[in-house]
Amino acid sequence: MASGCGSWSRSGLEHGAQQLGPGEQGLRVGAFTVAELEAMLLDGRVADAASVAAWGLVGRGLRPED
Repeated sequence: MASGCGSWSRSGLEHGAQQLGPGEQGLRVGAFTVAELEAMLLDGRVADAASVAAWGLVGRGLRPED
């Protein structure tokens, strides 16, 4: 079984109240430095396949608009 995902890059966003959909319950949002994100990927705090794959593409210099 294959599944797809999307990845977007944005700037200038402001943190506000979460408005989660039914499939997003339990989602946590936060601002992290690159070093903090990489540490979370390495120690398993961020482990979902879509996030790991998206960060891998960013690390290779690939952007959604490429």
